[in-house]
Amino acid sequence: MSRARLTFVALSAVALSAVALIAGAVRVRRPSPMPAEPRPGVVLGSRAAGVELSSRAGNRGPGVPWLATQAERVLGLLLLASGIAAVVLSVAGRSGRLPEGGADLPLAATMATLILGGVYLMWKVPQWQAAARADHGQLDDRELFEVENAARGTFGQILSGVAVVTGLLFAWQQLGNTNENLEVSQEGQITDRFSRAVEQLGSDDPTVRIGAIYALERIAVDSERDQRPVMEVMASFVRADSGLASPVAGSPAVVAPSVREIEDRAAFGVIRRRDRDRDGAARCIDLFQARLPRINLDGASLGGLCFLEADLSRSILTNSDLAGVSFDRSDLTGANLGRANLSGAVLDNTALAGVNLREANLTGSSLKGADLRGAIVDATTTLANADFNGTRLDGALLFGADLRDVRSLSREQLATALTDDQTRLPPALAGDA
Repeated sequence: MSRARLTFVALSAVALSAVALIAGAVRVRRPSPMPAEPRPGVVLGSRAAGVELSSRAGNRGPGVPWLATQAERVLGLLLLASGIAAVVLSVAGRSGRLPEGGADLPLAATMATLILGGVYLMWKVPQWQAAARADHGQLDDRELFEVENAARGTFGQILSGVAVVTGLLFAWQQLGNTNENLEVSQEGQITDRFSRAVEQLGSDDPTVRIGAIYALERIAVDSERDQRPVMEVMASFVRADSGLASPVAGSPAVVAPSVREIEDRAAFGVIRRRDRDRDGAARCIDLFQARLPRINLDGASLGGLCFLEADLSRSILTNSDLAGVSFDRSDLTGANLGRANLSGAVLDNTALAGVNLREANLTGSSLKGADLRGAIVDATTTLANADFNGTRLDGALLFGADLRDVRSLSREQLATALTDDQTRLPPALAGDA
């Protein structure tokens, strides 16, 4: 139970004890009623009348044994003392003033108060009810006993119901604590798994490194809050050999991927398969100088990534979603971008020599200073509002291409490109065709 709730329960216990004692005191000090007229058939001998009148008195008068009276007082004082102790210990616990090992004292005092209060009320409430009946009617000792006994039975049932409800509340509280402990335990386990996987990424054994990559992916799937750190680790791993990158124009030789390239592709696959809904408004994942030549990304969605000076030469990017992705100063030489969505992509100063752009969508993309020498652009390529400022088009195949809505296209650029009668030029350059 939290300290705030414990303090509330302790205060409730004190209130219970105070109300019980005050009610008992008022009942004791209440004057005895005048004796009622005897019922017909009742002999009013001096001794019998005295017994009957004393049994009907609200406080039972001299009929209450001295020992019972003292026990009542002791129980009431214990109830009040335990209630005060519950509050004091609860406040001390919240302020951190309890000695070591005394964390259970407030709860113990509170429970003692509740138990004593239940006993006190179980004892006194039926007496108060019976005395009230005696004040307003004519009851003999047996009838008063039956009234008290019935009242205790009813009151016991009420207390049983309260106990059941209290037990359910404690069980609910315990369940909440169990869930909290379970969440803390799970977070600790995820942290341990994360630390071990990151440590394994530095292993000399390629198999261990590959296993660590997929272990981190599992962590990203299991824990939403850890996805971003995992992606940053993966991006850092891909960038680790950035010194070997050579983002320059030209087609590298076709060779089997090295162990390092396999690892880079595995790490990049983790990034690519991430749940993008968890990215939020975070900045793009930085893949500066990442080396991913000849990688197959057919149909991939690469939104939220930044490929500054990256090597994606001769990669397969067909049917991929690259909308808004930055490839600034990257190498996509010989890449296949057929049917790719490059709307709003940043391809400034990017090596795009020999790329296939059939059916690609470059609406609103930026190709400033890009190298499109030998690129294939035809009537199926969408180039509306694309920026060709400083773009190299030497030997680019523009047969049937629709260039009417492109920006910053000059005669000098077109002079080095290959066009035909189906090539549609901007209005300012149409007369030169």
